[in-house]
Amino acid sequence: MEVIRTPLVLAGRPVVLEHLSALTTGQGHGPKRLHHALEDALTGLGNRRAFDHDLDAELAQSVRHGYPIAVIMADLDGLKAINDKHGHGVGDMLLRTFAEALSTCFLKGDRLYRLGGDEFALLLSHTDVRGFGSTLAKVRDAIALTRQQNDFAEVDVSIGCASFPKEVTNQGELVRLADERMYAQKRAHHAAQQHVYSTSGVPSKRTIHGILQRTVRSTLAFLSGDLPLDAFSWEALLQAAVISVPGSDWGALFVLEDRQYVARALVGYPTALLNATQGPETALSWYGGVEDDWRQGRTRLKLTTDELTKHLVLLPPASDLPGLPARVSLCVPVIVEGRVVAHLNLDSLSKRPFSREAIKSALEFGEQVAALLASRTRRQREADRERELTALANLNVALGQVRTTEAIEAVLVDQAIPLLVTRYATYFQYDPVSECLMSSASSGMFNSSSQIVLPRGVGLSWGAVDQKDVVHYIDARTERGAYQHEEVTVSLSTLYAPLLTSNGDVLGVLAVGREASPFSELDVKLAQAITSAAATSLERAQETLAVQATRESALLILGLALEARDFETEGHTRRVVHLAAEFSRALGLSAQDAEALREGAYLHDIGKLCVPDRILLKPGPLSGEEREIMQDHAAVGHEMVKKVPRLSALAQEVVRHHHERWDGTGYPDGLCGPEIPRLARIFALIDVFDALTSERVYKRAWTVDAACGELARLANSQFDPELVPVFLTLNLHRVADVHVK
Repeated sequence: MEVIRTPLVLAGRPVVLEHLSALTTGQGHGPKRLHHALEDALTGLGNRRAFDHDLDAELAQSVRHGYPIAVIMADLDGLKAINDKHGHGVGDMLLRTFAEALSTCFLKGDRLYRLGGDEFALLLSHTDVRGFGSTLAKVRDAIALTRQQNDFAEVDVSIGCASFPKEVTNQGELVRLADERMYAQKRAHHAAQQHVYSTSGVPSKRTIHGILQRTVRSTLAFLSGDLPLDAFSWEALLQAAVISVPGSDWGALFVLEDRQYVARALVGYPTALLNATQGPETALSWYGGVEDDWRQGRTRLKLTTDELTKHLVLLPPASDLPGLPARVSLCVPVIVEGRVVAHLNLDSLSKRPFSREAIKSALEFGEQVAALLASRTRRQREADRERELTALANLNVALGQVRTTEAIEAVLVDQAIPLLVTRYATYFQYDPVSECLMSSASSGMFNSSSQIVLPRGVGLSWGAVDQKDVVHYIDARTERGAYQHEEVTVSLSTLYAPLLTSNGDVLGVLAVGREASPFSELDVKLAQAITSAAATSLERAQETLAVQATRESALLILGLALEARDFETEGHTRRVVHLAAEFSRALGLSAQDAEALREGAYLHDIGKLCVPDRILLKPGPLSGEEREIMQDHAAVGHEMVKKVPRLSALAQEVVRHHHERWDGTGYPDGLCGPEIPRLARIFALIDVFDALTSERVYKRAWTVDAACGELARLANSQFDPELVPVFLTLNLHRVADVHVK
């Protein structure tokens, strides 16, 4: 026994539960739980308290590490009837049986809970809406296992899923949305159980009319609200159709997604077929009619078994399924904006043909599916447009904060992954001279330091270069000429977008890939917008770099002009500029300060251009008057550089004050201590070190060690005592070697 402290959130307030208990593990699922506080005594699953605690913790981890989570609510339909008919002992057996079935169907790491009564919950990490179909199938498998036991054949389960952060942004909304979807399905099950048949076994007109009214109201609720069309929405609609259309026993609803028809809802079919796909040709072949009829949404009746198993993509294969009885199949193509966006299939287990009334009812359901999909299409367009505008706004903000080509390329690949929902993004610079594409920035699954070089003809990126337009492929591994990356072990849909200058020249190619759905036309447009913005930034950065290079050359020429008059200082300008960059990195200066120090290093002695040759080139000691004229070069230089366009005030301060001394005895203004601008104090060390280690007609060059000793001695008199130790940590011997060379 030990004292256990468990953090909980009760009524929105954090508390800590303390008690004595032994640790135990519930059903092999999830973390170790405290037996009395966090485990359901009947089933061995986690209880409501454990669910709330784990959900809080998982949400925190999700936010911190950026992965999605899902909550699944499952409610047993029929527990009350079992209790009433057989007693609570049998009802408890049902709960235990379902709990064991869930444990069998889900992975060991998936966390399962019984929240109380007939309500269960699951908490899944790294799962979003794309995993709902497989999750639904697992819960259906669990209820199928449960039905095989004892007297549980009539029980069912209502399920609701919700994901964070794609659908909701907090815990309360996550549980509420999952509950809402679960109760919507429960209402559909209740409607099926209350269905009243006439003596002929066919639903009465009054019953059909009532169910149709409820389904229409449900559709209107979807259209007027902003609820997502998920697996549970489609299943509720299909169940209503099977119930309402006289003669139908089974049903399947296929929805067009990324050029494939996907089985989004099934009634009667094995749950393994959920999310099965049909290509457009397969769907038309199964329809079996004329293509014009298919495109105009005309219904079709067929008596078939073999063709169903032949044309549906079955998992497992059709040969492994139990025998499917011959039946009549009614297919209703669903048309939105002139396209077949779905097809509703209703099947009769007998050979009786569907009546005209049944076909009319099926068409009404097809119209509801069309209304839902048209609404979804409109909302998707609005969401896509909002996503595109938001993406461009975020990209422009990010690009506006960087200036160098390296930083722009890094922003491009980092932003491309979330915007295009990809696993990786790589930018290839195009070199027209060598005719090569060379990777210069990568993010995601292929983020490595090794550079990829693609000669002409190697890799699919060249298609974007040659066409000067976006190209994309469903599976890059099957394309001829594709670059085979050693880390790629799965099929990847890839997209390649060129970056073009304002003149239409290719700067490079953005390559992205993902394992999920192929890239859509929206993705192509978004990639074009992203690369256009990045190309503009790169072009501007290159122009700025050219201007800076020209300006840099001008500054160097001014420094060299001085050296041309004073042969003893040859190479001084280049050396102090190099040392200024080294010292800036050691001090951690900002980019702005480092640039100002470098500019000041170029121009620090520019005032000596105004010093007469008789003084500047005098081999012996200067007189007092000559020394004053020489010292005026700092102030004169300051007046000169003030006229240099766009030269920063910080650089101007370096020119004026680099001969000031920490003790106040320097020139031209006699500043002391912190009064001296910091960059001028920094450069004073650089300038004196190079002077000491350089040979003059009146002295020999000092050794590096001797010069360092002198700088240390002059700390707190000539130099800032805090800067000297940092300067002495630089690799000054290497600098001296460069000096000698």
